[in-house]
Amino acid sequence: MCAFQMLSIDLFVVMVVLFIISLTEIIPFEYELTIILSVVFFLWGVAWLVQLLWLKSKRKEYFLLPQWIIWFVCSPLLYWGA
Repeated sequence: MCAFQMLSIDLFVVMVVLFIISLTEIIPFEYELTIILSVVFFLWGVAWLVQLLWLKSKRKEYFLLPQWIIWFVCSPLLYWGA
């Protein structure tokens, strides 16, 4: 459990899109795409927490699977950077 979106291709595509947004003017809707990615990261964090709650994980396991923290840090940074 807690690994539904951790496919390498998902993260690779997000990385490529963010590099394209930051280094070029190819995408005309950069602001909207960055906001969408911010929301996606936020929802990934929520999904992680829901799974941990659903599995009735112990508090220690919340920090053994800290990916949700990364999503909640990246989401406001993307929003701020938009």
